[in-house]
Amino acid sequence: MANCNEIKNLEIYKYIRVKNLLSLLMMPQKITQYIIYGVVISVGLISVALGFDEVTLGIHLRNSTSTDVFFAYFTHWGEWPIISIAILSAFWKFGWKNGLFWGIAFALEGLIINGLKLWFNKPRPVERLTEFIRQIDGLELAHWKSFPSGHTAAVFFGTLMLIKFNRESRINSSVLQAVLLIAAFLVGYSRVYLGQHHIEDVVVGSLLGLWLFQISEIILNRMISSKNEKA
Repeated sequence: MANCNEIKNLEIYKYIRVKNLLSLLMMPQKITQYIIYGVVISVGLISVALGFDEVTLGIHLRNSTSTDVFFAYFTHWGEWPIISIAILSAFWKFGWKNGLFWGIAFALEGLIINGLKLWFNKPRPVERLTEFIRQIDGLELAHWKSFPSGHTAAVFFGTLMLIKFNRESRINSSVLQAVLLIAAFLVGYSRVYLGQHHIEDVVVGSLLGLWLFQISEIILNRMISSKNEKA
């Protein structure tokens, strides 16, 4: 009887853990993640209603010389700047062990996104919407591996890292968190504006960046909890 009860309790425990894990993945626990979900899902639904190509071209063709220059430079925030700052901040804030964890997590995020790009090998706007895509001075347009957007996934993953570190520090500046979040959305917007991605690439890229961050955070919390239980 005791063994049956133990097995039953173990099964219940496993069920609760799986349920909690799924809840953590699908339902964000912090206001920042609610905002990301709200904005991204809203954009996705609008794009479905109006048509993905129509939204993509609507963003791309609403332009000016000044915004061309601004977004051509600002889009690079979604590359090594956010990656380097986020990883270095992890080492500075948490020490080498947790810093190494976040460095590996960010590297795995990049591998997953690039793996998906190779798998789908979706044509970029310049291939699918050739007659409508503008050539911005000094900007080289990519032609393939459009889905999902790597810049968008990276910038949301890195932004959530920095916001997490900021909240857990003595600074805890809501202004800094808002600036980081706005910058992340602007990078996503820039990818469509510059003609490098379709709107659906950016929507999925931002969600993947969010989900991969949440998974990384869950794994780290489980590791810390397990270590504390053994101590």
